[in-house]
Amino acid sequence: MVTAQTQLAWAFTPRWILQGFVGAGSAADTAGTLGEQSEVAWGAGFRYLIARQYGLRTGIDVAFSEHEQAVYFNVGSGL
Repeated sequence: MVTAQTQLAWAFTPRWILQGFVGAGSAADTAGTLGEQSEVAWGAGFRYLIARQYGLRTGIDVAFSEHEQAVYFNVGSGL
């Protein structure tokens, strides 16, 4: 398995963050076939600082790939 991901975040106010992301990956049974079939996914979302004292954020992400779409709700993040 091999993956690569990146994310860009913009804190446009002290409480709100807008972000975009993209990732690509491949998995195979043997190293020789790794990369023959890969997937790319991308999306965007936001984070809102709900508890300043604890640095706790909540948010929603919308993600897309060639075969799937997803909506993620989250509480807490590394940002």
